[in-house]
Amino acid sequence: ELPAVPLRKAVSLLESLGGVRITYDLEEVALAGVSLDMPVRLKQTDLSVGEILRQILEPMGLVYLVEGEDVVIIRPPAARQHWHTVRYDVSDLTDNDENPSEQIAKLLERFVMPESWLTSGGRGKIEVQDEVLLVHQTDLGHRQVTELLEKLRLARGLPLRIEPSRKDLSLQTRFSQMRPVLDRAITANFGSPTPLPEILGYLEQLAQVVIVVDWVSLRAEGHPANLSGTLRVHQQPLAQSLSQLLEPLGLTWRIAGPGLIQVTTQKAAGMELVIEFYPCSEAIAALGSAQAVLEAIKDHLGRTAWEDAQGPGVLYFDAPSKYLIVLQTPTVHRELERFLSGLRPPNPPATPPK
Repeated sequence: ELPAVPLRKAVSLLESLGGVRITYDLEEVALAGVSLDMPVRLKQTDLSVGEILRQILEPMGLVYLVEGEDVVIIRPPAARQHWHTVRYDVSDLTDNDENPSEQIAKLLERFVMPESWLTSGGRGKIEVQDEVLLVHQTDLGHRQVTELLEKLRLARGLPLRIEPSRKDLSLQTRFSQMRPVLDRAITANFGSPTPLPEILGYLEQLAQVVIVVDWVSLRAEGHPANLSGTLRVHQQPLAQSLSQLLEPLGLTWRIAGPGLIQVTTQKAAGMELVIEFYPCSEAIAALGSAQAVLEAIKDHLGRTAWEDAQGPGVLYFDAPSKYLIVLQTPTVHRELERFLSGLRPPNPPATPPK
């Protein structure tokens, strides 16, 4: 019997009953409009773990897939493979010769799933019709297109065009939004090897945050399902505590959404690319120009990390908003945020007394 139990707790119970590890495809779960805290109600007898899981997920538009020894919660294949065309009016983002619609289209192709477009051998395409973009993409691609365009409007101080329910839309970076949680002081004493889920469950309760594990990536790199670790900390920030627990195991963590942390492998985290917006006015005042800021970032973080050196990262300065738009891995974003926060315009000379 599951009387309005949060989805993640119901899944955790089924993991225990079935002796399996279950991974959420977090992007697909979000596309289905499902939160891991969504209540689950079920009262049944004599059902297999798989049947219970099916009955829980089906009303949410989700399914589970068994891939070898891994179980993944995801949307049905037909939904994931559905390509369709959506009309985007970008008239408010264009300014005749200075910011034509073609420039917005190129921006989308650089930042949104770059490998998915026709120019990179994929199926995605953008047709420009005056101040309208006809974008052919998957549900995931359209979600990212919408988020990029709306954040661009937010940065430029323009009215948004999405439903008010999207309260998660913000120009703050994921790291900044989660800073109060990541800075929360943690005390833990797991001196002897303890199952990883047990330690993470303890940290969840202390920090009031949701922590899930990407078991698929862990298993792909040879980590056992019964992985154990140790953690001894006293009043140490959650971010440092997580790193202290995971790094000896060859693992890391990433912010997967508001109040949501995912534990994964360093290799998997290094392949994930995230779009973030950074205000650039102070950095420009400190270094003299937007181009100088771009060059300083490349020098500081390594030029091979960016597209002009065949790297995965993309840098773009949006002149109307004076925001920097960056596509990079979470690790590089954290370093970039620290670097930009250290750039301050020089203090004006003191006015001599009269």
